[in-house]
Amino acid sequence: MTDQDDLSDITFDAVADETAVFLEKMLDASEFPFVGIECDPEEALRAGAFAEDALSEDDALASTDDKVA
Repeated sequence: MTDQDDLSDITFDAVADETAVFLEKMLDASEFPFVGIECDPEEALRAGAFAEDALSEDDALASTDDKVA
């Protein structure tokens, strides 16, 4: 029996590993706010960096309407 025979019971889950790395990065970013943590575009999207939360055009126009009594 060789050492390689012991490796057959090791499983690899790419999604779980990727999630663990992402969560560790976000934890580091929260603990050290003045340190830049590099993220690829997919990780930035998961972290909410590209959330569309701006006013719609209709809302912006409605906010400029003068209300005359």
